[in-house]
Amino acid sequence: MKPNGLKNKTRENHKIDGLSPDANKLRGHSKIINVETLTKNIDLAWETTRTPAEFRSKLLVLFRTTLSEGSNFIQDRFLSNNDGAEAVLAQAYLMDSLIKAALETVDTKLYRAPNPTRGEQLCIIAVGGYGRGELAPFLI
Repeated sequence: MKPNGLKNKTRENHKIDGLSPDANKLRGHSKIINVETLTKNIDLAWETTRTPAEFRSKLLVLFRTTLSEGSNFIQDRFLSNNDGAEAVLAQAYLMDSLIKAALETVDTKLYRAPNPTRGEQLCIIAVGGYGRGELAPFLI
């Protein structure tokens, strides 16, 4: 789906606020979500689709699967070690990683601007229901 002449744009400035758990301090973070694999799968979906609707469908499946697998890992670990604080951090890390991947996908593939003005820059603000850092280890 990549338009001719346009390379994948990457930006290193996508950051989640300082409340985000540090992956290096979170035991088994790559088992919660493997960001590198997720990024590769997003790129593969982008390269192998012809329409935005088809791309969105593939992304939805990919993100749901990633969320489910990460949540199951967190739940299993919580049931084995009863460490609620770790489960909360792990769940926040999973959600932050998915949200960041979604923002980067939209920004670099769907609504890309080579040199965005202030009005073209994207931002995600989570309010009401996100639970920032207090998500339960069980998602239904």
